[in-house]
Amino acid sequence: WEKRRSDNCRSANPDDCLIWCLVDIPKKTLVLPVVLDTNLTSDFEWRAIDRKILIKAGGSNEWREVICQSEITTLLIRQLQIALQENGYFKGGTSNSITPELKSALTQFQKDHSLPVGQLDMETLEYLDIHG
Repeated sequence: WEKRRSDNCRSANPDDCLIWCLVDIPKKTLVLPVVLDTNLTSDFEWRAIDRKILIKAGGSNEWREVICQSEITTLLIRQLQIALQENGYFKGGTSNSITPELKSALTQFQKDHSLPVGQLDMETLEYLDIHG
């Protein structure tokens, strides 16, 4: 997984809108023999082995299923516009893209209903009764 900043972040702090993307990295395995007594053999070398140690605990992570940009169709955008209009959040007209007005309406709807804010996610779509 690779951490990236969302292009749709409306927060003053861009670290508030981090998303994780799956990146395929081949597994690497390194097998090292361990010499317990260096007096018994001269066939060894010193190697430093790094370990990750938690220095500071805190923060929180939550897994949210979001709609990828490639999956946002004009039909989905239209359904979102209608649902937000019916709930009194969107006053704008129709568009084939997510306009700043639509994004603002979506963000306000998410805040008002204690939903994850900043992305078009499955939880929000289900709350709006939108089914792709």
